[in-house]
Amino acid sequence: MLFRSLVSDFAANGGKIVRLTGGEILTHPDLKKMIEYNRHMNLSTELSSNLSCINHDMLDYFLETVSHIQVSLYSTISTTHDEITGVHGSHEKTIDAIQYLQERGMKISIATPILKKNQNDIIKILEFAKKRMMKVALEPIITAELNGQKKNLVQRLTLREINLLLKRIAKYSRSEERRVG
Repeated sequence: MLFRSLVSDFAANGGKIVRLTGGEILTHPDLKKMIEYNRHMNLSTELSSNLSCINHDMLDYFLETVSHIQVSLYSTISTTHDEITGVHGSHEKTIDAIQYLQERGMKISIATPILKKNQNDIIKILEFAKKRMMKVALEPIITAELNGQKKNLVQRLTLREINLLLKRIAKYSRSEERRVG
C-alpha cells in the first residue's frame, strides 16, 4: 500500500507528525487503518476536516488517536457556511463537533478560506476562535481544483478586496491588543 510505504519512509527519516487531509478525509474508507498505522510507526496524527459527517463514536476515537484537528469553518453564519459546503446543516454539525472535542481536551484550530461569500464574516470567525482559544489560518489564495476545473475561482477575492480585508483584520488585531494590553 502506497500510504504505508510513504509513512514508513517518513518515519525512518525522522518524521514525527502526519496530517491527513484532502477533500474530506472523514470519507476515506481506510481512515482508521491510516491512523492506526501512524500509531504503529510512533507518529502523531493530525486531521484537517470540516467534521460535518461524523458521529460521537468517531469523535471519541479521535480523542484517543489524533493529536490535533484543523477544522474548516467557512462562516459563523450557518446559511453562509452551509451554502459554501453545499450541505444543509453542516454548520451546526461542525460547531457541535468543535464543542464536543474541545470540552474533552482536543487541540483544535480553524482553517478558513477567504471567499467572496464569507469575506464579511472573517472578523466574526477570529472572534469565535479567540473566545475558544483556538488559532486560525486564513487562506486568501484560491486555486483551481486538482482536476483542473476552475469554477471555484469565481469565489476568489481580487487583490483590492484582499488588501481591504487585511486592513480590517489588522485594525481588529490592533484593537484587541489595546483591549488586552
